[in-house]
Amino acid sequence: MLSWQKVFSREYSVQYSEIALRSGSLEAKPLLGGFLTDQVMVPEGHGIQSFYVDSSQWAELNNAVEQTHASGASRFERFTKTFARIGDRYVAVSRALGRHDCEPAEPDEWAAAYRDFIPVWRDYCSVLWAGWMLNERFSMKAEALLTQKAGVEKGKALAASVLHPSRKTDVAMAHDELSRMKKEGFSEDELAAFHAAFSWLPCLDLFNAPWTLDDVRKAVASAKPDKTVKKTVALDSILERLDLSDSEEFVLNAAHDLVFIKDQRDVYRRKGVFHSLAFFDKVGRICGQSFADVAYWTHDELLAWSQGGPVIPIAEVKRRKEGFLLFEKDGRYVCLSADAVKPELKKLGVFRAVEKKAASVKGVVGSRGHACGVAKIVRNVADLDKVKTGDVMVAITTHPDFVPAMHRACAIVTDEGGITSHAAIVSREFGIPCVVGTKTATKAFKDGDRVVVDAEKGFVKKAV
Repeated sequence: MLSWQKVFSREYSVQYSEIALRSGSLEAKPLLGGFLTDQVMVPEGHGIQSFYVDSSQWAELNNAVEQTHASGASRFERFTKTFARIGDRYVAVSRALGRHDCEPAEPDEWAAAYRDFIPVWRDYCSVLWAGWMLNERFSMKAEALLTQKAGVEKGKALAASVLHPSRKTDVAMAHDELSRMKKEGFSEDELAAFHAAFSWLPCLDLFNAPWTLDDVRKAVASAKPDKTVKKTVALDSILERLDLSDSEEFVLNAAHDLVFIKDQRDVYRRKGVFHSLAFFDKVGRICGQSFADVAYWTHDELLAWSQGGPVIPIAEVKRRKEGFLLFEKDGRYVCLSADAVKPELKKLGVFRAVEKKAASVKGVVGSRGHACGVAKIVRNVADLDKVKTGDVMVAITTHPDFVPAMHRACAIVTDEGGITSHAAIVSREFGIPCVVGTKTATKAFKDGDRVVVDAEKGFVKKAV
């Protein structure tokens, strides 16, 4: 009997959800060293999808990924090069796909381009999975090692430095530039140059439109000055202080590099989506839908349509936007929505946890401190405007698009993540309390609850 485990929750389209499933399947074994046979995307409500997998298979895949890519320094070095090579290729092939004209009279040509694009997209997501898994494991190993070598308090302080990105990605540099423009002012030429360089920034999924000039102007207006309050200690300095074996040094070096890889994968993702959007937009215009609608077709549905098959009705697209069940069956990916979901979940044996309100939750300390404020539940980007100055942001997870709202918050609490998560790193830079990995905070609390955040012990509870 399968033991289903929820790994993450995200606002994902059907296209992106299918590629996420493909990237952990047998198709991806050459890159991962293992694969999953029982995995499914489940609707959680509010347009959020959750990835469920058999827990024993998940553990086995994590072990296989570490053995394949990080069982020694030479293998890890090879992985970092593979990650960059596949990421660059994904962006290049996405750009080529976006340039196809998608003429109705020539469906074979552009359908072939889309068919060729899928395995490249899958491979990128496979190395994304590998980097994510390795980051989770090596961050815990690094913190345990530093605590053992330097004691609990000093070890955690050193871990905050080791588990900080070694350099800034394009996303981070874009936010720095927005802050500079807000502080120093800007010309229309500077605004246009920023737009030309970074219009891909919001493109997390195929339903996200690139920035317009007006969007950039609004982003500058909402940007805040750098609030960094604490400098990190250089890794070389830490390595010199501690009496470490070669294998221990490898753990710290790999953990440090993986934090950057975790951030860099987001750059590849956004640029790839941005460049491929033109293809989905052209398909949408031919069939009378938007690119954001076509994002909710499966790969097979799009290919079938290119060969004269039916357009997915807009009513079904709207149902899928509310939530869908996606799984592989007999070599094809099946997408169900609305009333068809519950019976199939029962067949699969996937039972979603009943949402419960609770007085408190416990997680991992991402940034130390205490705070008390009004909870604002953030499930996606559309919820960010709810967060006002002094509120406690309670989110499933965070990413760079959340930064302006994070500036306004007095504390951050997330369902997912660990000490190297975006929420934890940004909170440490901002000097605000953060508790991550609570699993249920967005369900335990509701908008308007007054909550106390104890980011020394990792507790969040309703204020009495």
